[in-house]
Order: sequence, then C-alpha cells, then structure tokens
Amino acid sequence: MEAIAGTPNAARRLASQARPESSFPGDTSVRFTKLWAIYHADGGLVGELAYIVGRLVGTAHCGLCDITHGATGMKRAWKQAVAELPVPVVLVHRNEQPEEIAWVTRGRTPCVVGEGGDGFELLLDAQELDAMEGSVEALFRRLSSLPLASRLSR
Repeated sequence: MEAIAGTPNAARRLASQARPESSFPGDTSVRFTKLWAIYHADGGLVGELAYIVGRLVGTAHCGLCDITHGATGMKRAWKQAVAELPVPVVLVHRNEQPEEIAWVTRGRTPCVVGEGGDGFELLLDAQELDAMEGSVEALFRRLSSLPLASRLSR
C-alpha cells in the first residue's frame, strides 16, 4: 500500500488507490514516529451516548473500543502496553481525526494508522481489530509482528 502524502489533495488522490487490507512496501526508509488509533464512534457527549445506546441495542460495535476499554473505563493493560511502545499512540474518535488521516481511514474505522516520512499508512483494519476479540495483548503482538514494527522510532 502506498503511504498517503501529508496534503489533503494528494491524500484524496492516493486514498482512492489504497487497498483496505494492510500490506507493506519494500521501502525500508519509512520510520513511523506516531501511531493513530481511530475509533468507530464519534466523540463528544452526543457521540459517546449514541455509541453506548447502540452498543446496548446491538447496532454499534467498535473492535478498538473493546481493546482499549472495559466496563469501567480504559484498561490498565492498554495503558501499560502503550507506555512501553517506542512511539506515541494517539487515540481519536472518528469525528476528531485530522483531515489528512481522515482521507486514509474513510470507511475503514476502527483502524490503526502509522504516521511517518511524508504520510500515513493503514496498518490494521476493522477486521483485524475485531479478530483480536478485545485483547490488548493480541493487538501489541500484531504490532510487533508487522514488518515495519522494528522500525518504529520516537
């Protein structure tokens, strides 16, 4: 998959060519300086309430929410795992993500996106996150198994 250039116009052009599944080019010069984890839910009071109600009635689901949060809030295992990563992880709701990332994630949330070089790359999609069944350990095992994980840098 091509990394999406940092400008919205270039992102629009390249996002239409990007495949939804994760794949990795042979370019070893890319170094991810940040990971973005985008929820399949909107932020703010209305967005949070809509997700909770949707979750209760079975119309809303977010595999990333299952990984990062338990019944009483953010999982301790999530906080510990993020603290051990060599790069920051930014959690954002669908309606809070920067425009240049929104071009990469449109229709693909929840997901994890790597930021580095001159753009962004979809690393994990909704199917992959759902398959983790809420496991923080599974997510971080997957991140460490990615061909580019050894090139994460702060």
